[in-house]
Amino acid sequence: MTGVTPPSQPTPLNPIRGHILLVDDEDAVRRVVGTLLQKLGYQVTRAASGTAALAALQEHDYDVMICDLCMPELSGAEVYARMEHEHPSMTNRVVFTSGDLETDNARALLARAGGPGVQKPYDIETLLTAVRTVQASTPQRKSA
Repeated sequence: MTGVTPPSQPTPLNPIRGHILLVDDEDAVRRVVGTLLQKLGYQVTRAASGTAALAALQEHDYDVMICDLCMPELSGAEVYARMEHEHPSMTNRVVFTSGDLETDNARALLARAGGPGVQKPYDIETLLTAVRTVQASTPQRKSA
């Protein structure tokens, strides 16, 4: 599996709980990261593509969206561009992940979105730090 490194030490079980939309075209990433987040108290909806992510956003308002930048069909950048028009309240709740956050396009997107980026492969602590950063910077919403 690529993209995720298991935690070296147990992660404290005191997250700010919430509902996360996890968008990644790699099955193993969705399965492992989703399971770890659930064990930490988060509700997780998994989406295997940008199209599936946009459909999920039609159905629910999420606390955080973790979105891979490099996906077939619709890239993370294309999903974000659609969100700006269709789901503007979600645009400040995105954590982007990628194997290459150092490209000009990735840096420009991160600057536009204003949220954190997490370089793949990542460990769960690094991802949780980014998730918590997003949650701390956005108003609390009523979870469904």
